[in-house]
Amino acid sequence: MSAAAALEELRSDEFREFVHHKTGKLVEELSDQALQMHSRLFRRQYTEALQHKIAYAAKAFGVQITCNVPHISPLHQVQVVDLVISSLVEAKDAQRPLPKAVVFDVGIWNALKFVKKKKTTLALTDPDSQVVWLNPMHRYWKGADFQRRAMIEEMAGSKLISTGNVKHVMRHEIGHLEHPLINGKRDYLDAFSMEFTQDDFVEIKANVSRISLKAPAEFVVEVRCGLLEGIQYSDRIMELYRLLYGVE
Repeated sequence: MSAAAALEELRSDEFREFVHHKTGKLVEELSDQALQMHSRLFRRQYTEALQHKIAYAAKAFGVQITCNVPHISPLHQVQVVDLVISSLVEAKDAQRPLPKAVVFDVGIWNALKFVKKKKTTLALTDPDSQVVWLNPMHRYWKGADFQRRAMIEEMAGSKLISTGNVKHVMRHEIGHLEHPLINGKRDYLDAFSMEFTQDDFVEIKANVSRISLKAPAEFVVEVRCGLLEGIQYSDRIMELYRLLYGVE
């Protein structure tokens, strides 16, 4: 684990609670030796928890989660995997397709040749291989849960994305799997020769999200995320969504 990740871990509320539960003391009251010992115990606890959660995802959903991000503390890795698992539970309950794998691996991400914006892209999905890649270098995944919630709400507030739900990114990526699988790839691809009018652009930007304007595929999954959140869209938005074989 990197020095920055170790320092962030020592400052976390979870580590403070762990130390207080074990010793009855505050972190500041520990000697350097005791602090190092409890830090190792804390990391071991979360490393073991991470392994159990990855095994659970494979058994319960048939989804292989790869987690190789040494620059992120085991605590925050567990929080990311918890978020992935809760998204898989939701998708399975709604009978949405599940990915075969979710990859959270810095080496694999850096080796992906088709990713143009490796620093700013949150996640990517390949519907053919049914693999979801999470960008381990993005601050969205590197921080704690409360930071992730604040960030997603900020993105929704600026209309970058369509909802402020912390599951939005996984819902979005699963949407890329759902669309071609349910409607058949031929229809899915043919629909994307359609172009939005200028009026459509204005309405989509104001009422769905800015990401929706990147491509029809992004529009479909962003509207899908909004529908899952209970958002009601205009007749024109829904007309476009259906023309693009969006799932209701």
